[in-house]
Amino acid sequence: MPQDPSISGLLPSWSFSPGGLALPSLGQRRRRWGEWEGPKEQQGACHDLHLFLLCLSTARQLRVPGSRQQLQRGRKESEEAGGWWALQIIPEVAWHWILEHLRLLLLCFLTESSGSKGDQSPPSEEQEEAGTMAGKPAKKSSIPGVSIWQLVDEIPEGCSTPDFKQKPVTQALPEGKNAIFRAVVCGEPRPEVHWQSTKGDLSDSSKYQISSAPGSMEHVLQINKLTGEDSDLYLCTAVNAYGEATCSVRLTVIEVGFRKNRKRQKEPQEDLRKELTNFRKMLKKRTPPPVPEKKMEPEQVWQLLMTADRKDYEKICMQYGIVDFRGMLRKLQEMKKEREDRMAQYVNAITNLRHVRVTKEGVATFDLELDLKDLESKIYLYKDGEMIPYGFDNQTKHCLRRLGKRYHFLIQDLQPEDAGLYQVMVEDAVVFSTQLEANTIPPRVVVPLAEARCEEQGDAVFECILSNPCPNATWHFQHRKLRLSDKYEVFVSPDGLTHRLVVKGASCSDMGLYSLNTGLHTSSAWLVVEGSVDHFAQGLVDTEVHLGEAAVLSCALTSDLGPGTWSKDGVKITAHDGVIFEQDGLTHRLILTHVEGTQAERYTFVGGRQHTEASLIMQDKPQPPQGPLEVQDCHRAGVCLRWRPPRDDGGQAIQHYVVERKQAGRSTWLKVGEPPPDSTSFTDASVEQGRKYTFRVRTVTSEGAGDALESEEVLVAPKAPPGPPSAPDIFSASSQSITLTWAAPRGPGSAHILGYLVEKRKKGSNTWMAVSKQPVSERRCTVMGLRQGCQYEFRVMAVSSSGPGEPGPPSDAVFARDPMRPPGPVRDLRVTDTSNSSITLSWNWPDTQVDDEAQGFIVELCGSDSLQWSPCHMGTVQGTTFTAKGLRPQEGYSVRVTAVNEGGRGQATSLDSGVHAMPAAVCPKFVMDSSAKDTVMVRVGDSIRVPVSFEAAPLPEVTWLKDGLPLPQRIVTTVKEGLAQLLIPAASLSDRGRYTVMLRSPQGKEAAYSFRVSVAACPQAPGPIFLQENVPGTVTAQWEPSPDEAQGIPLYYTVLMRSSSHGSWREVADRVHTNRFTLGVLPGHEYHFRVLAKNELGTSEPSDTSQPWCIPRQRERFTVKAPAHREPDLSRKPRFLVGLRAHLLPQGCECRMTCAVQGSPRPHVTWLKNDRSLDKIPGLYSTDMLGVCSLVIPSVTLQDSGEYKAVAKNPLGQAVSTATLIVTEYSS
Repeated sequence: MPQDPSISGLLPSWSFSPGGLALPSLGQRRRRWGEWEGPKEQQGACHDLHLFLLCLSTARQLRVPGSRQQLQRGRKESEEAGGWWALQIIPEVAWHWILEHLRLLLLCFLTESSGSKGDQSPPSEEQEEAGTMAGKPAKKSSIPGVSIWQLVDEIPEGCSTPDFKQKPVTQALPEGKNAIFRAVVCGEPRPEVHWQSTKGDLSDSSKYQISSAPGSMEHVLQINKLTGEDSDLYLCTAVNAYGEATCSVRLTVIEVGFRKNRKRQKEPQEDLRKELTNFRKMLKKRTPPPVPEKKMEPEQVWQLLMTADRKDYEKICMQYGIVDFRGMLRKLQEMKKEREDRMAQYVNAITNLRHVRVTKEGVATFDLELDLKDLESKIYLYKDGEMIPYGFDNQTKHCLRRLGKRYHFLIQDLQPEDAGLYQVMVEDAVVFSTQLEANTIPPRVVVPLAEARCEEQGDAVFECILSNPCPNATWHFQHRKLRLSDKYEVFVSPDGLTHRLVVKGASCSDMGLYSLNTGLHTSSAWLVVEGSVDHFAQGLVDTEVHLGEAAVLSCALTSDLGPGTWSKDGVKITAHDGVIFEQDGLTHRLILTHVEGTQAERYTFVGGRQHTEASLIMQDKPQPPQGPLEVQDCHRAGVCLRWRPPRDDGGQAIQHYVVERKQAGRSTWLKVGEPPPDSTSFTDASVEQGRKYTFRVRTVTSEGAGDALESEEVLVAPKAPPGPPSAPDIFSASSQSITLTWAAPRGPGSAHILGYLVEKRKKGSNTWMAVSKQPVSERRCTVMGLRQGCQYEFRVMAVSSSGPGEPGPPSDAVFARDPMRPPGPVRDLRVTDTSNSSITLSWNWPDTQVDDEAQGFIVELCGSDSLQWSPCHMGTVQGTTFTAKGLRPQEGYSVRVTAVNEGGRGQATSLDSGVHAMPAAVCPKFVMDSSAKDTVMVRVGDSIRVPVSFEAAPLPEVTWLKDGLPLPQRIVTTVKEGLAQLLIPAASLSDRGRYTVMLRSPQGKEAAYSFRVSVAACPQAPGPIFLQENVPGTVTAQWEPSPDEAQGIPLYYTVLMRSSSHGSWREVADRVHTNRFTLGVLPGHEYHFRVLAKNELGTSEPSDTSQPWCIPRQRERFTVKAPAHREPDLSRKPRFLVGLRAHLLPQGCECRMTCAVQGSPRPHVTWLKNDRSLDKIPGLYSTDMLGVCSLVIPSVTLQDSGEYKAVAKNPLGQAVSTATLIVTEYSS
């Protein structure tokens, strides 16, 4: 590039060269910078030009990918326009490096220039000469990252420029720790070492401690009690009289707590960084900011929760800020019920929900099983509330595969914007919601790696930009993971999208393929190191070799450069590594007799200062085809398979594919086809309908078949297969053959049977073997080729157009030997018991002769509506009794029993007449115990319940009579198994009489039982009393009988007497069953008589004499004044002695509410429910027996619940008693 005079005048100590811009050394800068002063305008222009030329020099030295082509193309355009073309063509990917290096260089300039003193005069000739020498390119150090400047043309013998044997190591430490950097420096004379940071000097001795042991080459910088302000780039500079060496190291301080968010003080030279940023904005537009993440609407969060697993509730609540977990569960339950109601319009059931997941091929899938009520219902797919279209093949981004009730959704070519909430709707009902999270989308390569070129010992840069952050991205060299060291530096931008690899001090051994692997995607580019190989007549060439074979790497030199050395991936190879070295003149060979996988590396031969390198490439099998392997049931055509070609064919052309299948339950794979290499689909027409299969596809090259791509298990939609035939019957058996017979199968698919397949197995074995290759057309088969004396079992499968059906049950085990004679007929076959669903039989063993002993029995039934005999059991019956169960009630059956042995069946024995499935007839009879009474005595108003037990089979006809006539409608009767019951809810006097229950069987047999019911109340009072003296000194009291006596109610009388000498009544006679009584009296006394009628239920009102009875004394008259008798006043208002109590009863039970009331005159009791009278309510009745009052409800219902009152009234007042009745439903 031609040097502008104005520029050279402003930059006295800088020089331009074809290799780039040469900067002055630190020592030169200290001596030369700032010694010349010009106009202020030139000083400002100089400062701006410094920045531009630094950018240009940095871009030139970095050798960013593509910079050479861009420079050449842009130079012509920019020179014609007269602009600063070097700045306009710097690619975007180089700016990160430029700014970082520019910051360091500018800081060095400004820091040193600010401290320089001296006369400001134009540079002298000697200084110009020194500046010219300082313009030499920097020397190379053996330690990557170290820069060396030589300050003189020639270095005396025994002297050297400074260099680093060990440079400081980058550190990341937490706050409060101490950081220690160690550098080992060499050089003659011994160099002086300085430490510096980009923020300023390190003069604070309490913070920074710089030390070096006398005579030691190690120099130490210790930074005490680290804070966030100490994060910086630190420089170590070694200077002596012949040159200087510099290196840098970064310290990162990890802040904790609130210090993370505090704002740091502005670093020194912040204005320069802003200025450079402004330059960058002028030249290149910034990368657009990332798209803000969409916030999910609350309604979408609830939709996601409704279909999520319960174990994921907590994670979703924390992610979207739901803190009321209990409230969430309640609302979720309500929303689920509403959704189920809405779904019920279109869906019978939804099962097997599988949420979205991303496969290793980068395809997002989710699926569910839908049982639709209408197969024509429309299914929609929504993303974040917006409907998105989908297809039914792999040609669209969103596609649906349907197999039966299974709906499988796929999202292909995933991008970050595909993250969101996906919902499946049937018509207008949401049936499934699932979320595709952004962190599950695999990153894609947006800007791939480009080929990088650099000179030998230069630095090469690779940069790749991804669609989203990938912390697991790894760098590879020659398809092997790169082992990071001082030679390689890896950078990742703060947003995690840009990944950069710097190869320092590149040599010919570093040439090759570099790649960035994200797990799913890979970007690769070559590094080309421009060096000379003219000393080689023939260099090493890449060699392909198979595993286990021998490989030879050879090169030929143009001149003898010595024995040379071989290395693998930078590591020297010796004979101990299992290789052979050969040299034939100028030809050098490396022989590997048995190549292993670890030997497929990069090999280098070094002769003198020249080297050549090549790769040993291992030929490998191809990768599996790309999935997923699509399996579609094409019905009659078979099963259609689709796949994609493999990503890597192993370096060889694909010859064909191999398609294999495996039936469910089996372990062997069957090859079904070999599609050509240009075909990625195949149809297997040989599948059997109704069976499950797994398919796999392999890629085949000249290296062999690669790994397989396997599908999920798929069910081939079946036609209706035939049902299983019956267990085979042994028709005959001998040592040579066994003849079988069986019954045809039933059910769908059994109408058109093409034949039967018969299988056999030895008893105790699990392996069934086919008897014949072709189906048998008849339901009879003779099996040959049996081993004599072995015991066999047989089973049969029916074959139709849809294929073979399920095998039937196995037959009884039979020996392959000459047959025995069939047994004779069984004896004394009889029915011992019957019921509505079973018949029990018994018989005797048949008469035995030679070789005809029975080994079991077969019981068969034939219904009245059928002509076919059917066995009642599996196998044979070993005993002489059997119960046939599961019969239809009242159905008639014919029964026969056949004895069997190895010789076959004997003659069947049948019953003479049919047998009905019903219990055995039992004549009706009553079962009465000692507690049964012939007379039942109750009070008026009480309920009567009389149970009568009986025995009869079948259930007889039951008839109730009262006094020889049918019962009144108000009387209830029930009949259960063995029990007849009479129920009178509320007895009245009209219910008295003789009751008879009659049983009549279907055969006309009868039985009867009678009992008397006596209903009584408190008797009525007797009539008037008449007194007469029939015998002197006695009196006879005669009275009119109680009216109840005329009605036949049993009662008796009690006679009371009160005389003038005794003021109270006393009992003189009890249990008088006549209407007269005689007793002795004394003359001169007055007697009063009272008669009461009594029975078991109580006492009547008294009947008193109207006039006293008196016999005069036979002596002189004298006057006796008897005291007047006064009846006591017993009047009092009503009061309850015993109040009502609350009742809690189930439906159908009897309720009796009872209370005891006292009062005179006798109070009248009224019953109320919820303050409404119950006098006219049917079905209820009340009683009042001598103040004991009851309300009876025979069978309570839910409507009877409420508050009940008993109100007792007489002329003196009233009293109230209250209780609550609660009626409950029957529990389940």
